[in-house]
Amino acid sequence: NNKKVLIRMDYNIPIQGNKIIDSFRIDSSLKTIQYCLDRDCKIILMSHLGRPEGVDSCYSLEIVADYIDSIFKNHKVYFSPDCISESAFKISGNLRSKEIHVLENLRFYKQEKDCDLDFSQDLSRHGEIFVNDAFGTAHRSHASNVGVARFFGVKSYGFLMADELKY
Repeated sequence: NNKKVLIRMDYNIPIQGNKIIDSFRIDSSLKTIQYCLDRDCKIILMSHLGRPEGVDSCYSLEIVADYIDSIFKNHKVYFSPDCISESAFKISGNLRSKEIHVLENLRFYKQEKDCDLDFSQDLSRHGEIFVNDAFGTAHRSHASNVGVARFFGVKSYGFLMADELKY
């Protein structure tokens, strides 16, 4: 209740131009987000999109933030164009209960795939609790799912991950 929850999602979705072609992966994550909202949490969402070689606006998660905003109309949704900038940390630090912060594409940083310890620690600054709900990437030793978990005493997995484990 009333905690900052950093959630690793799998929002690697098909996009064409400025349009989401298939929102299934986002829609599958909504139960975990709603659970946190119902407990007055401050939610920080992180994911990757595609396989960019550095920063590439074609792979921006801003379109995902807009989609999340359209679903959770009664909640403020913020987007940060850099997942580890001081302005991103400031937004996460100033979130109020039931607000959502979507971070920019993790793979804009080489350190994500390298499971860089400093990058992992930077990501951990966004939350007090870590939840992994990205079943599709859970097998990868990346900073956002393996490295970041080292910096949290309280960590868990979300409903999508629980369903996958069940089946």
